[in-house]
Amino acid sequence: MFLLCLLCQELFSEEVSGLPDWNPKISSTEFIYETKGDEYETTRMRVSCIAQSKICDPYLPNVFGGQKIKLRDKEADVIAKLDSNPALLRAADPVRWTQEFVPPAEVKSKCYHYSIHSYILKNNPKNCIFLYFSNDEDGFERFCLASREIPFTAGEEFFLYPNVYPGDISFHHRWYVNDWKKEISAWNSLSEYEQYFCMLSLPLISSNALEAFSVNPEPDQNPFDDTCESRDRLEDWGCHSKKDFIELLGRFHDQGGWHGSWYKRLRQYFDKYPGKSPEEISAIECLGVRNTTCLYFVMQMKEKLGEHGLLAWDYGRFLTVLRWGVAAGWISEQAAMQEARPIIDELLACYDSWEDYLAHYVIGRGLFALDNHDGVLDYEYAALLDTYKYARNYENVDKAHQLTFHGFKFPAQKQGGNPVLSYNDVWYSQTGNASQWKTAYAIYDMDYDDLKKDHIKFLESFCAKNGKVPCLAIMLADVYAQNDYPVKKTMAAYESAAKSFRNALPEKKGINSDSDLYRNFYGRYISRAFAAKDYERMYSALSDLDDEHTTRSQMMQFLYSLYYRGKMEGEKKQKNIDQYKQRIIDIYNGQREVPLSVEDEEAQQIFDSLGKLLQENIVVRLDP
Repeated sequence: MFLLCLLCQELFSEEVSGLPDWNPKISSTEFIYETKGDEYETTRMRVSCIAQSKICDPYLPNVFGGQKIKLRDKEADVIAKLDSNPALLRAADPVRWTQEFVPPAEVKSKCYHYSIHSYILKNNPKNCIFLYFSNDEDGFERFCLASREIPFTAGEEFFLYPNVYPGDISFHHRWYVNDWKKEISAWNSLSEYEQYFCMLSLPLISSNALEAFSVNPEPDQNPFDDTCESRDRLEDWGCHSKKDFIELLGRFHDQGGWHGSWYKRLRQYFDKYPGKSPEEISAIECLGVRNTTCLYFVMQMKEKLGEHGLLAWDYGRFLTVLRWGVAAGWISEQAAMQEARPIIDELLACYDSWEDYLAHYVIGRGLFALDNHDGVLDYEYAALLDTYKYARNYENVDKAHQLTFHGFKFPAQKQGGNPVLSYNDVWYSQTGNASQWKTAYAIYDMDYDDLKKDHIKFLESFCAKNGKVPCLAIMLADVYAQNDYPVKKTMAAYESAAKSFRNALPEKKGINSDSDLYRNFYGRYISRAFAAKDYERMYSALSDLDDEHTTRSQMMQFLYSLYYRGKMEGEKKQKNIDQYKQRIIDIYNGQREVPLSVEDEEAQQIFDSLGKLLQENIVVRLDP
């Protein structure tokens, strides 16, 4: 704010003619902005905004005929005074727009209704004023003075394009000052498919403050300049070259999307196990903490999303990536449009309207936020606010002057029986154990060095209630091991985790053998049992496993080999000894091009080295 004040003082150090009196020494957030247009030449504007502290609110200029009007006053009170002021002439009907959705109670201090009132100064019609109101506690939020050489007249087109948008108070915020006339002109110059291209990719383009009304979201930017925002965004996606960019597009086509295929897998579990809870599904399918956490989201949203799933989210982001690629110079507009056309056709065929499409998109962003440990409701709300800048609900204004996508028609040829969503359908409320799983997932992704006692206490408490879910029991055991808890307590936790697998799958059905969670856990469990010289646990655990499948990793091969070498010790029957030897060689042959036989000299060296390791009690460790 201090820097802003200094800048404002410098701006107002020059003589500014035509504007009414204003005291720059105490008006801390005012500045001059020039707009140029064929019809109204240059308009100079000063703006006064509310500050974070009410103490910092600037005094308003003396254009109200001595009437006491302050920022944060209620709209009805201010307008009643202005309409009765003989020195002012109302320039046009109020311009209003409303976000047509209701924010959840958990999202606080969000404004979603705006009004702009405009008046011409009768004694000096080369000047007009704009007043911005919001429906939150700020009320009268912003006051603007505009001046030009040609006198203003009531009802002229100028007042249909308010060019100071109620956004962040920043000189560099792209949407703080807009020439809507220019934006609408740019929009109308696009072809139909270019408009669809821009419209369907708007959410992510808008959230990054890029150009909404051209296929290239940075038309005036040198793509090879360090300030190219689109290149920065693509780097966040792992694209540092044109080759990376092409590979990213290829992965999208190969996988049929990005998050969408993952969502479909989670969705199918509920069809496979009707009536089962996320915890029960997690136990049966040996799912990890991440998937178990997100099952709650899918369970609540699957009926709303229907068969389309996360199509809007994946495809909308794909279109954005294409536009970033154009700005980065890695794909031409023509090639991007060729890539985009089938995606655009699919989206228009599947959704009923702009609102239906955007609601589906926002739900996808909610799952994305949950997966990244961000606030789901805040992420969903932000997406709606970003796109609603261009979907206004004007009152008494010619439709041709609206920046709106409400009028766009979706053919909806593939909609089928899928539900049509509204903006009120996007909110995710965490029920049951959902919030606890979200906390557990956040802890799961933390570095072990950052874990606090409170984190471990939470896991202990949560695991005490849900310890039958393997991934949660495994997580607690790993936390103990990584934080050097007593060996006895750590091994007991691992045994509890192994028991959770046995309880979930009392009979070997093949699911456990093919599960990475299952194999990786037993690798750690058996390794730590070996390191703790707890051979009884080690042998017991190994005897539980289906070694036909779990010997895929080198560590498991080694542990199984130790297991069978240990069984050779003290065995008196040569037939059994030969069987154990053969099993060891079979395990080694699984990774060899030229198989060994038990009689080979190299095989005997393996038997001898394993026996030596058992005698020396070599410690084996596995990372979690």
